[in-house]
Amino acid sequence: MRTLKLSRLFGALALALCSGTAHADRLIWIPTASLAHLQADYTQEADGKAGVATGQISLGKQFELMVRHYKDFEDKDKTEFGGQYQVLPEGLVTPALSIGVWDLTDDAPRGRRIFGVVSKTVPLVNYIPLGIHDIKLHAGVGTNRLSGVFLGGQVGFPFGFGLYAEYDARDINAGISWSPIKLLRLKAESWNGHLFVGGQLSSPF
Repeated sequence: MRTLKLSRLFGALALALCSGTAHADRLIWIPTASLAHLQADYTQEADGKAGVATGQISLGKQFELMVRHYKDFEDKDKTEFGGQYQVLPEGLVTPALSIGVWDLTDDAPRGRRIFGVVSKTVPLVNYIPLGIHDIKLHAGVGTNRLSGVFLGGQVGFPFGFGLYAEYDARDINAGISWSPIKLLRLKAESWNGHLFVGGQLSSPF
């Protein structure tokens, strides 16, 4: 009986750590209306020069804080702080809605960005036996480097792979990711034609 309980426990743990899409509040440069529980990532230009490190943590069910450090990015080493508030969580029919501001001091390379964004999961996709899952669409308006309308989307594939793309109101960016376990996401991204690679660690809770 004890062996059976242990096997079930390990089975549940394996399922919890299986490949999956990280729950995040952004694609590459655009925000989404989903909140990150606790995650950190680092992305670096393929030639090893510029890099960006980002950390996010949720406070309660509606607030999120974000800190981002730019290393030799556009010839600057700067750190920005910001956050967002989820006005409306995603429902069966309604999208999630968030408002926020990044770079409160307006001192980092991309400047202060105030934004509003909606996100919606395409319904019923996870129930279709095609292996495609978690299709999400995002749209919003903002200021500075998000000035105008920004758009984005993401889709999950079997074995932990994912694709995502965005128009950040200026440039088109895209990426491919792989999650060997739910806690870890490896990624390669094109930032306006420049190759960046990196990884992300996310809390499962």
